[in-house]
Amino acid sequence: MSEGRWLHRNPIADAEPGILLLPRGDHVISLVGHPRLLDTATGRLVAEWPEVGVPVKSTCLGVSHVPSPAVALHPDGTRLAIAQAQNIAVITLS
Repeated sequence: MSEGRWLHRNPIADAEPGILLLPRGDHVISLVGHPRLLDTATGRLVAEWPEVGVPVKSTCLGVSHVPSPAVALHPDGTRLAIAQAQNIAVITLS
């Protein structure tokens, strides 16, 4: 952003309204239905965790009856914590 230009501009496989993305180095973590690790250069799926549920929202803003996922990425980018109904899921990222 500091250069005022796009570095990559690729479609994301699961792109849909309300997609939530969390940056992680050369990847982004998609948070729709379940977490997915995507390559920013190609938009391709690197890894996914379908056993870890994430709320699906039709839009990022203005939808109050579906909570935004509560997530935290470890500062070194190796682990992702996602709040679940009864616990916290911790994912080790490759």
